[in-house]
Amino acid sequence: MIPSEIDLPDFAMSFYAIIDFSNEAEFSVTIDPSALVTVSTMNTAISDAVSVKQDKIMALGLLKGDGAGNITGATAGVDFGFPQKSGDSDPTSSTPGMVGQRFLNTATGREFICIAASEGVYTWEAAGANDTADITQNGRPLDEYLDEMSQTQADLWLALDAVVESIPGDLYTQAQTNQLIADAVYGHNTAGDAHGDMRAGMAALDSRTTNLEMIIGGGIATNLFSITFANLAGVIVTGVWNNTQGRIEF
Repeated sequence: MIPSEIDLPDFAMSFYAIIDFSNEAEFSVTIDPSALVTVSTMNTAISDAVSVKQDKIMALGLLKGDGAGNITGATAGVDFGFPQKSGDSDPTSSTPGMVGQRFLNTATGREFICIAASEGVYTWEAAGANDTADITQNGRPLDEYLDEMSQTQADLWLALDAVVESIPGDLYTQAQTNQLIADAVYGHNTAGDAHGDMRAGMAALDSRTTNLEMIIGGGIATNLFSITFANLAGVIVTGVWNNTQGRIEF
């Protein structure tokens, strides 16, 4: 079955035959000029076809096939990645680009990406971070925050230095403090005038114990009595009364 011209315009069929004839036969050949293609005509047709396809390639960037013999224009950012732009300085709002397209500053190595394009105005921002200036926090560069933190830290150190300088110089460590307390307690306990009430009570207890020993020991024919010197009521003594310790000192 021979397809129609619409279905297959480039269809061609070749016929082969063997003709047996004598040297007395006559042949007549009729050639249709419309079916002939000269070398010049073919070269012209090829040149025109290449020119048309080249114009399409220049206009659309890339072509893509659908696997069925058809070729259409490829879409940047969908069928292939955006071609990267480059220059020796950072892109500006007048640097043309498509949203998603990247730009490389060949002088610094920094890379930018186009995030908006409208009416000839293009917005580029750093792609990735090369330093703290490329990182933002609440719309502000991170290096500004770090500078503020550094200043705040410096102010804190100055304030701390002022506090330290205001502290007296005769401070003690915990070990020194504990030793000083122990020495003070020992000195107080061993002082002759310390704990007068306890000393007076012990003196009275000692006196009563002595009287009991004398009574129990026997040999006493009269009534015993004892005198404490917690006060001098009804007592006449010679000496120095130590009222703190309840005794008479000579």
